[in-house]
Amino acid sequence: MEKDGSHVRAALRRCAAVGCLLSCACVGVPGVEQRSATETDGAWVATGRWDAAEEDLFAQWVEILGRARAGGACSTFQSCLRNSEANLLFDEDDGDLRLFADCADLPYIARAYFSYKRRLPFSFVGAISGGRYTSDNRVLARRSHLDYSSLSALTRGLSETVHSGFFRTAPAIDVRARRPAGPHRGRWA
Repeated sequence: MEKDGSHVRAALRRCAAVGCLLSCACVGVPGVEQRSATETDGAWVATGRWDAAEEDLFAQWVEILGRARAGGACSTFQSCLRNSEANLLFDEDDGDLRLFADCADLPYIARAYFSYKRRLPFSFVGAISGGRYTSDNRVLARRSHLDYSSLSALTRGLSETVHSGFFRTAPAIDVRARRPAGPHRGRWA
């Protein structure tokens, strides 16, 4: 299996060409199988794990949603999720799905939805110390998919918790020493 993600992109193109979903058997990529939900105390059972292939799938999924919106197939995140041509993770359960996402929440909501559909773990910062634009912001609490009873409950909680001020700093604060290192695939494996 190639490590550059080309196998995942090829599988997505095959599925898109025949009009099926990521979760269908036509994907044919090792490690990209249908994952069914089971009973749990959380919003879902995480049966998979984030790895390079899942990150590639997520990137491709977001790209396909964006192209669908740009092409006029859908106009909002919600309408894109409900559109089987735009959303390769779409299934019959998505018809009544209601996920609100504003600008700060959209990346989190998208990742939560993808995690739910792919049965991957999901967590987010639930509280920080310090105020907006201060140099001493620290994570005080984390929330995960296990803290909620459903995807809808998780996304509502996320929308009420996450905001664009998390970890933002004022221009006068020197944060050069606190910036994370650039992305590197080997670092996340």
